Amino acid sequence: IVDRRSGDAVFEETVDGRYCLHLANAFERTGEVVVDLLELDRPVYPHYLLESLYDGAPMGRPVRWMADLASGRVRRESHDGLEASLDFPVIPAEAVGEPQETVWYLSMSRSREPGPKLFDRLCRLDWSTGESRTVAAPEGAFFCGEPPSAEDGSPVRVSSA
Repeated sequence: IVDRRSGDAVFEETVDGRYCLHLANAFERTGEVVVDLLELDRPVYPHYLLESLYDGAPMGRPVRWMADLASGRVRRESHDGLEASLDFPVIPAEAVGEPQETVWYLSMSRSREPGPKLFDRLCRLDWSTGESRTVAAPEGAFFCGEPPSAEDGSPVRVSSA
């Protein structure tokens, strides 16, 4: 972590080897830096082959890292019960860099099954309560991160039929 004004290193922490493709948010609150992300067990790039899209894609989970600026102590809050092949975390654009307790992301219902698959679940996690909600796409439809999206930026359903 570096000081925003001076660019000087405040402290550094080494963590177990995991992978993050997309960060959800990062912000300061009451003496700590909070980083929300989707943590994957390994890189997902090898699973971007059209003939076997996401076959064997790594499992992941929402994770919140909290670094106490005074003590230099780092805590990790993980939602392992939400483990799946997941990606594309989203928060409201006006909340980027600000405290935010909810995150939306996409996941796959067939995460552990062999064969090609697509994102067919839209998930919401509330960090403050730990409550999660999942909306499943109708059979033959899937969700995508970007594009397409509605004019207001919300995700749209795309049918593969």
